[in-house]
Amino acid sequence: FLLVTGILVLVLGAILGRQMVQRGTRPWTTFLFLTSALLFSCPFWFEYLLGNLEICIFLIIAFGIIAFLRGHFVLSAILIGIVASMKLFPFVYFALFLSHRKYREFALCIITFAVTSLVSLWFVCPSLSIAFRGIWSGLAGLQTVYVLHYRPMETGFDHSLLGVIKALSHHFYGWTLPGHLVTGYMVFVSTAGLALYFLRIRFLPLLNQILCITIASILLPPISHEYTLIHLYIPWGLMVLYAIDQARANRSVDGLRSIFICFAILLSAEGELVYKGPGANSPHEYSGQLKAIMLVVLMVISLRKRFELPANQELQA
Repeated sequence: FLLVTGILVLVLGAILGRQMVQRGTRPWTTFLFLTSALLFSCPFWFEYLLGNLEICIFLIIAFGIIAFLRGHFVLSAILIGIVASMKLFPFVYFALFLSHRKYREFALCIITFAVTSLVSLWFVCPSLSIAFRGIWSGLAGLQTVYVLHYRPMETGFDHSLLGVIKALSHHFYGWTLPGHLVTGYMVFVSTAGLALYFLRIRFLPLLNQILCITIASILLPPISHEYTLIHLYIPWGLMVLYAIDQARANRSVDGLRSIFICFAILLSAEGELVYKGPGANSPHEYSGQLKAIMLVVLMVISLRKRFELPANQELQA
């Protein structure tokens, strides 16, 4: 697991580094920049500390986005369709194909998602109904233990909007949220997300779309722990290349510095700052709620500032 995923992470770093060098950045500077970014990356350390499979989802999405940027839309659709069958919320990346009128590839995303899900259920158990009930039972257990229940340490690492609600409302509801509150939350974020996409996001430049979609995939789920922040490295890498391009052209881009300040806060180790109140049986940690606020700020900047390339220039990845 460490060997395969670690090699692929290094491949992504090499792709980014090559593009930086091609844009005029010195090789030694590029190496130091990317090495320090990895060594001081709290989400990567957290991910590998737990050995969580989120790294696999991140890698498939990253290569899917690279394929999309290079014009390999069929490959991109297959990769993103597969990853959506592994974890539901990456389905928001389907919107990239819809925004750019790649309707056949959008349909391919859905077909790949459906086929991969059915085949996976069949591998779990030849009886699809038994497999589905088992998976659903597991999800119900996850909701009971983690989604509805306020757990000081786990919720402290939760940077979803619902995590903020739990951190604020457990003083009123106790340690367990009522189920209808979570249902209402999911209905609200689904409706608001669709409205935001059709009214605003799909009209933004590609960089803004990738930023907004990535933020939505880690901010809106009912739980979203520290390791999901590794997905921010996809738009982070693209924004690094964009910033180099703008610097070479001697153009000042409003909002670009704020974007990187948000990235710096989100990818650092606030989780090491733990508060333990008097008489508390367990420490209380609120870095997740801070990062949820920063994700909202990053989303607002991405919605308001346009990171647009000249008409005769394409962003290569």
